[in-house]
Amino acid sequence: MEFPVFTLDQFGSGSLIALVAIVHVLISHGAAVGGSIMVVALETYAMKHKDLEMDDFAHRLLKYFFVVTTAVGALTGVGIWLTTGVVQPAAIGSMLRVFFWFWFTEWIVFVSEVVFILLYYFTWPKLTGAKKVLHRNIGIAYAVSSWLTMTLITGILAFMLTPGAWLSDGSRWDAFFNPTYLPSLAFRTFLALALASGFTMLYTQITVRKAELRARVLGVASRVLAGAGVMMFLTGYWYYQSVPGGGRALIQWATALSPQQFDLINYGGIFVVFLFAMVAIFYPMRLAASGRINRVIGVTASLLVMALAVFYVGEIEMVRESIRKPYVISGYMYANGIRVSDVERLNTEGILPNARFSPIQQVTPGQEIEAGREVFRLECQSCHVLHNFARQRRDLAFRLQGWNETTIYNYVKNLHQARAFMPPFVGTDQELRALSKFLATVPTQGTTATAGSPAGGIHE
Repeated sequence: MEFPVFTLDQFGSGSLIALVAIVHVLISHGAAVGGSIMVVALETYAMKHKDLEMDDFAHRLLKYFFVVTTAVGALTGVGIWLTTGVVQPAAIGSMLRVFFWFWFTEWIVFVSEVVFILLYYFTWPKLTGAKKVLHRNIGIAYAVSSWLTMTLITGILAFMLTPGAWLSDGSRWDAFFNPTYLPSLAFRTFLALALASGFTMLYTQITVRKAELRARVLGVASRVLAGAGVMMFLTGYWYYQSVPGGGRALIQWATALSPQQFDLINYGGIFVVFLFAMVAIFYPMRLAASGRINRVIGVTASLLVMALAVFYVGEIEMVRESIRKPYVISGYMYANGIRVSDVERLNTEGILPNARFSPIQQVTPGQEIEAGREVFRLECQSCHVLHNFARQRRDLAFRLQGWNETTIYNYVKNLHQARAFMPPFVGTDQELRALSKFLATVPTQGTTATAGSPAGGIHE
């Protein structure tokens, strides 16, 4: 417990990480990785068929990917590590020690990616004729560098779920090439292509007036979408099989969907995407034809594909964050930042005396509630908030209604046995009783009350 605790009442710090991560993944996967491959594919088609309209369309499409990637993508890329660094400083510190050189390499590759996209976009009108092949090769270099950034970051993200042999040998190579690395990388690659295909189809339907050009673009994008859809299904199953059994059991729970809703949206959604791709491949004019009704059908179908792709990104990020519970780094550090190796010592010494920035260092008579609130902040608030405006299952004031101090004490004491995704309580029995006393007061507090604490922020 070597860092201040950041809290975000009402919304939750975990929700903040999820929000920033989802926006960043949509851009980094859809616009950078998938978008670069899609633009190169369209340019290659234009070169092969001497299609100047397609070439001009590919250049205009690249403009959107260029702006979104270099502006919002770069901003959220910094934002996601800033957010996680504030919310989970102990975990990020541990990963920096393991992956310093991987992160440094990723930064070099990212700079290369920016250089290549600048060259690719601004030389488009200049490298024509015999130099067109050189321009397309610049695009390929941009696509490869985009994909390489994902290969490096995926190793770090997958490590948090399955650190593998690193737990015993401490090897950074075993940490990077962990059991879920390759299946996760494969799945993310095809997800990126599906995202880019969905956006390209929607952008085409909205901005291209000429039906014949719409049909040609849909023909290219739908082939990419069909291949990506099939490979997403196969690599998704590969990833599912590589996830530890405890994590697999939490996948449907992590989405907050019922089993029926989960099956309908995931299996039914992939079937709809694949069906749409087949129609676009074999009957592109059915989706690209002019006329108000045809245009509405084409735009609606493309919008549905894009919406499903965006949903899957959100779902994957939520699942990835949830299925490794009770850990933030499986087998090494719990979600509240307590290392597994420190549990026995903290159970003897107490958590309050070992929290460097805590204003309360021990439980004393007359201030049990304040001490309990501090234990709550140290052990619980990385995931839970006292009041949540959107999700009742994260709202402790709602969930603790009718619970007395004794009931809470017995429940928290055995919490990790009743709910496998919860970390065990760590600390002395006196600290557990203080926490129980504080939690028993929560249902009677107002929406901003945390027994006198500020509504959010960094608490020292």
